[in-house]
Amino acid sequence: MCALLNPEQKVSELMTHENLVTVRENVTQEEARRLLHQHRIEKLLVVDDERRCIGLITVKDIEKSQLNPNAAKGSAGSPSLLRPLPWATTGSSAPRD
Repeated sequence: MCALLNPEQKVSELMTHENLVTVRENVTQEEARRLLHQHRIEKLLVVDDERRCIGLITVKDIEKSQLNPNAAKGSAGSPSLLRPLPWATTGSSAPRD
């Protein structure tokens, strides 16, 4: 059965858990870009204090932010790169293994 069709399948069965590159929510655009380039990856996982995934930042997010610098602003007035995950915006808990 396709993983997308089986909501009971554990995330650990679908995704690697070794050598993950993670950042905190307040990462700067420059630091995110540097990490993406350094590790040759397209997505950065954004984690909270307990290392739970709360979102991600993609190469496309940074590109769009540069093309449209006034499109989305964070609470401090800086461009927001964080792409929240569905459960992060609803206040419910992230799925766990």
